[in-house]
Amino acid sequence: MKTRLMMIVFLFIAYLVILTGHMILYFFLSRSFFVSNPEARINLAIILLALSMTFLISSVLVHLYSSFLTRIFYTISGLWLGLMLNLIIAFSFSFFVYYFLSFLPFNLSLKMFSIVSVLLALLFSIYGVYNVYNIKIEEVNISRGTWPEVWKDKNVVFLSDVHLGETLGESFLERLILKINSLDPNIVLIGGDLFDGIDGHLEEFSKLIDKIEAREGIYFVSGNHETYMRGVDYSTELKKTKVHILEDELIEIDGVQIVGISYPEMHGLKNMTETLNLINSYKKEIPSILLFHEPKNIGAMKEAGINLMLSGHTHKGQMWPFGFVTKYLFKGADYGLLEKDDFSIYTSSGAGVWGPNMRTSGKSEIVKIIFN
Repeated sequence: MKTRLMMIVFLFIAYLVILTGHMILYFFLSRSFFVSNPEARINLAIILLALSMTFLISSVLVHLYSSFLTRIFYTISGLWLGLMLNLIIAFSFSFFVYYFLSFLPFNLSLKMFSIVSVLLALLFSIYGVYNVYNIKIEEVNISRGTWPEVWKDKNVVFLSDVHLGETLGESFLERLILKINSLDPNIVLIGGDLFDGIDGHLEEFSKLIDKIEAREGIYFVSGNHETYMRGVDYSTELKKTKVHILEDELIEIDGVQIVGISYPEMHGLKNMTETLNLINSYKKEIPSILLFHEPKNIGAMKEAGINLMLSGHTHKGQMWPFGFVTKYLFKGADYGLLEKDDFSIYTSSGAGVWGPNMRTSGKSEIVKIIFN
């Protein structure tokens, strides 16, 4: 009952945010193209009101009735959400430039500025879609900590936030696996949100995941989106594959502890220091890699003896300008490598995306880790 109430509150707040965005877009469109006719204004308002509902409606529909049509509806409504944001940004910039230049002796056309804004927003959105599928290999050198000599020859691959589901499906996963296997990894580490949280296709995804080639194992921890898969046991399917799920446990490989802390259940909290102390085989003096989905409790993990923490979750904002928001919320640990003493943390921008099938902040990446 509590979970259902929390979900209703979340959906209500999400819709208010989306509706506000459409109201801002209504203001820009009506001003830019001089929509003064009352009937035309009403029609524009009705169209934007209907569009404001599409993403949440399609999310529910694709969850209840997954089909080709609902998947297309979900994908298009997500793309519209991204385009809407880009239109607001482009219009804001063009209005600022127009009113700034209006003080100069130029004959300017607001309508022309607005047409250019629409074209720029479309181009930026097309770039954002391309950026999702243009997966990059990011090499990260870990120089802090004392690592066994044998680890200097290992190829360790880390990825997070793939978000397999109705938008990023089997063809995307196949491309991702080809990229991973091309790196000839010893170990593959998956830092959560492998699945999008919209149920379905788990059996098909699991068969493909089994094609990942890693000589010393594939290790996975859950993310927040795995906790949204109510009534669907994703772990049962994953356990049929070569993937080892680390649920508040560790495995030692050639003198290094790989520790996995699972994401707390929906709306729950987890004391990470306490969880680490409850793992009986964990030894502070042995070099260790921690897999946890979200870059939090960083200071506590450093004090607990972790040498390398690998996280995701933030997507580096995914859509510009939200990268500035994630940077503020996670105090600079939202993306990239941070180092202090014998401790390092790397936060990935993710291999996939959530919501709009678009990425205008950061890049889709697979991380190759090199131990120096």
